[in-house]
Amino acid sequence: MKTSSVFMRFEFNDASHNCLMTRTLKREGLTLVSFNGCLYAMGGTPNQSRVLRCVECYDGEIWRRIAPMKKTRTDFAAVVLNNHIYAIGGKTRGDSTTASVEKYDPSAKVWIYVASMHKPRSNHTACVSNGNIYVVNSKDHSDVEVYDSVTNCWMLLQLGK
Repeated sequence: MKTSSVFMRFEFNDASHNCLMTRTLKREGLTLVSFNGCLYAMGGTPNQSRVLRCVECYDGEIWRRIAPMKKTRTDFAAVVLNNHIYAIGGKTRGDSTTASVEKYDPSAKVWIYVASMHKPRSNHTACVSNGNIYVVNSKDHSDVEVYDSVTNCWMLLQLGK
């Protein structure tokens, strides 16, 4: 797969693609999240041998680098909960998958580790509902992990097949 540094916007009214902006780093496997009117591009890999921990923020005009994540990550999930960005799991290098989770505190401009998931995961999906983070594997959907930010604990729910 060829890496790119261009973001495109799809216009539904005329089914066209327009160049929205150009990132400073070419990479694949990155994760995007929208927070406080900005777009955050996190992690990824510029090639198969190196994984990044960098984070870039697009404010509608320019890209700027902010504090890097504590861990290198590619193919991970990210969500926003209680005014923090959470980076969840992913691959750290090669086929090494992590269960670690960290959150970005925009007021202090730092990343902080929180409780790790029960299982290492990559290429998974996460969402926020009722003040909790839900993480589901994209491959087998056999379990769901639920994070409670108040207690800083993950609960593993087994699903019937």
